[in-house]
Amino acid sequence: MRALALVVLLALAGCTVSSAEAGGTGKRWRWESLKAACMAERGFKYEMWVPDRTLTPEALRRADGHYASMRRHRERYGHGVFSGYVHRTTQEAGGVDLHPSFPNDRYISALSASQQTAYHQADQECFTRAVKAVLGRDVTAVDDLHRLHGAAHRALDEREFDSDPRLVALARDYAACLRAKGYPVSTEKPSQISHLEEERFRAKLSALGREQNPGAEPGMEVMPTLTREEAMPHLREEISSALDDLECGKEFFPAYHPRHRVATDRLRDEWGLGS
Repeated sequence: MRALALVVLLALAGCTVSSAEAGGTGKRWRWESLKAACMAERGFKYEMWVPDRTLTPEALRRADGHYASMRRHRERYGHGVFSGYVHRTTQEAGGVDLHPSFPNDRYISALSASQQTAYHQADQECFTRAVKAVLGRDVTAVDDLHRLHGAAHRALDEREFDSDPRLVALARDYAACLRAKGYPVSTEKPSQISHLEEERFRAKLSALGREQNPGAEPGMEVMPTLTREEAMPHLREEISSALDDLECGKEFFPAYHPRHRVATDRLRDEWGLGS
């Protein structure tokens, strides 16, 4: 459960883990507060925390489709898939040697095995109770909340972006450019097209992980173990793809990304996944 939450909450550019400040008012803060009180009732310490989603000015420009900012980032990190294996201690690259920690990790690790089992059971029960109280939603765990949020996000994309005539036209031109450069394009939907090349490299990364772990559970994402030297050829290919993708999408990105970022942030706050 924690592993999935970490992937979802830290995957966004600029996110770090921080303790919640006293006096918060957002839905995330409210259910964290209820969860902390619930954990205390069960005899456990729980320090509230929320993801800090503050973007640097450069990251904000990149998130809003600014060409020069996107180019600087892509020239070094590509789509951000294999970059973490090459730039292993760089947060912006998703460095694989970085080990983000949560405020409660040290406390949990000091518990006995039986206490840890009891803690995680209480954590899940308190989480579901808090989410029900604040969001009015019945969930079984963190991954269930993210699954439901993901479905709401897809519905938002279809409603607000995939039927927008201007974005549809720009996405069509974007797709034609990618095809002309020899890249596969499985969809021209505005909400999906800008991720196609990134997803292609993530599939390649996952395939490498499965080659190394053939007994892995079906459907489970497996990250490979790669040295910097092993990852470098993949990153070079990825950078080339990312720059081609940028040239093809340079008219689409500034029209789509700012609107999508605002809508995404609004939805995240509605689901208590913001700060």
